[in-house]
Amino acid sequence: MSDYLDYLIEDIEKLELEAQQFFAAKGYLSNGLALNKQKFVAGGMIRFEDLFHISIEALPEPHKLSEAELDILSYKLEKLLQAYHFYFDFPLLLPKIERYRIIRQHWRKEVKLALAGEMHLDFCHSSPHQCPYERYCNICKDLED
Repeated sequence: MSDYLDYLIEDIEKLELEAQQFFAAKGYLSNGLALNKQKFVAGGMIRFEDLFHISIEALPEPHKLSEAELDILSYKLEKLLQAYHFYFDFPLLLPKIERYRIIRQHWRKEVKLALAGEMHLDFCHSSPHQCPYERYCNICKDLED
């Protein structure tokens, strides 16, 4: 798996660099902190699989990866998604295997593109009894206190 993962990570890093260059050339902000509202241009709907040209089959099943591989792959995928303004709002304590599993689950779901700003994908319903990640969810824990 190691050689394959090295190539996959290399592809992910190239895509991240391409995004940074694209947004910089267009004058859009990649971090969305000082967003000029006139530059916020919403695009159409697209699946991550189509946007990145990485099929779901190219992302290994979580159980086939070691903890170290899960750690680096989930980190690299999150960085790639952030380069394209997608932010998964994971509970702070959520294990890497769950983070990776969720990213994979969303790989074929349609999301709205944005050239600037941040598109957040939330997981907490702010209800401790309905939260799918209540063991890890810092938002639910804060609400209970």
